[in-house]
Amino acid sequence: MTKTPFVSVIMCCYNEGKYLKDAVESILNQSFDNFEFIIIDDCSTDNTSGIIDFYKNRDKRIVSLRNAPNLGISESANKGIEISKGKYIARMDADDIAAQDRLLKQVALMEENPAVVVCGTNILLIDENKTVIGKIEYKYSDREIKKELFMKNPFANPTVMIRKDILSRYSIWYETTYPNAEDYQLWFKLAEHGDFRNINEFLLWYRIDFPKKTRKCKAMVLETISLRIRYLMKSKRHLFNPFVTGRLLFEILLLLLPAQWIIKLFLRMHRK
Repeated sequence: MTKTPFVSVIMCCYNEGKYLKDAVESILNQSFDNFEFIIIDDCSTDNTSGIIDFYKNRDKRIVSLRNAPNLGISESANKGIEISKGKYIARMDADDIAAQDRLLKQVALMEENPAVVVCGTNILLIDENKTVIGKIEYKYSDREIKKELFMKNPFANPTVMIRKDILSRYSIWYETTYPNAEDYQLWFKLAEHGDFRNINEFLLWYRIDFPKKTRKCKAMVLETISLRIRYLMKSKRHLFNPFVTGRLLFEILLLLLPAQWIIKLFLRMHRK
């Protein structure tokens, strides 16, 4: 009898053949092994599907889906969540690398803290050659994370583990209207239903692919601003906070810069 997976790792791919092997192997080699690995190929035109098939034929924990046509990351992730069987949803990006004990440590925290609905980790920034070029440390306590929510994204999406029963109970999904900030929108929704935590360890290497990040940079900033205004108007509580207003104005001014400068500024702020 096949045992029910405790964790469902969900990874969406679109033309990620260049880095996909590193990402897949970092999950398959986790010290915690009771998981299913749902990989959604969003109609890739490179060798992504071949790489997925290669690993699927060697590891029964892999469940693969292929979109036709291209749906985007939000709908693809929602498809993965819909078919998932695990108690927890762990997100992963197809160009990143997870530390070997990532799932083990997140499951331990979630099991010990039933009120926690989202658990993330710190990240190390790497370039195309896996050289560490920076790091990001996040707030760790529920109070600090939620205080920061209206200032900036308090989680690295490819590190998060989410309690699936909360998503199901309140019918929470990624919104397709925010294809470049879909995770940030999810945190605002989940904040109403439990605690947030980050593990104070670097459990993921986050890839900075400069061409890809440059293409999406301004769209991500614009969607982030739109989301923050939406929830500020809804909550009212932080509407006149000078720090929140200042951060919002800073991000609006960022849109005046070339995308390459925005990426360089980001890296300068998080230099190791």
